[in-house]
Amino acid sequence: MEACLYVAPSDRTVLERLIVNGKTPQKLAVRARIVLFSGRGFGTMAIAREARVSKPTVWRWQEAYLEGGVERLRKDKGKGPKAGKPRISNAVRLKIVTMTAKEKPANATHWSARMLAKKVGVGHTTVQRVWKEHGLKPISRARSSSRTIRNLQRKCRISLGFISIRRTMRWCYRLTKRARYKRLIAPSRACP
Repeated sequence: MEACLYVAPSDRTVLERLIVNGKTPQKLAVRARIVLFSGRGFGTMAIAREARVSKPTVWRWQEAYLEGGVERLRKDKGKGPKAGKPRISNAVRLKIVTMTAKEKPANATHWSARMLAKKVGVGHTTVQRVWKEHGLKPISRARSSSRTIRNLQRKCRISLGFISIRRTMRWCYRLTKRARYKRLIAPSRACP
C-alpha cells in the first residue's frame, strides 16, 4: 500500500537545505531525501531505489516524520528492543572500577569481563566499556609481583576517584610490563 506524505512548504525548504548543505551528515541527508520523495508522491520501491536504502528504512523514516516532523528526523532513536536504553548509574560504574582494582575473584587470578558482569549484574560489554572509559585492564595476579599489587592496593585506598584509579592502573601495568621485560632480557645479558 503506497501512501503519500504531506510535507509542509516550510519543512520542504528545511529538508532541501539539509540535502544541499555539504556539512550535513549523510544519514540525515538520506532521511531528508526519503521524506521529500514521499511528499512528491513516489512509491516505496522508487524511494528505496533513489535513496539507495531498503523498504523498511523508507517506512521507518516516513513514520518518524509523521511522529515528529523534521526534528524527529534529526534524532537517532536506534533499532531493536534495547534502543534508547538508559545509561548505567555512576554507582554501578564505581562498583565495577573498585572491584577491578581492589577485589580478587574466588578461584581466579583476576576478573574477566564476564565474571565481573555476573557479579555486578550487568552485561559483559558494559564492563568492557567501563574498563575502556577509565583505562583499566584486569591484572593477572599470577604474572605480576606481590609488591606491585600491594602498591596498587595502597594507592587505591588513598583515593578512589576515577582519575587516580586510572593513573594507578597505568602505573601498575607499566611496572609489570617492565618486570616481564627484565625477566626476558636479563638471562640473555648474563650469557656471553
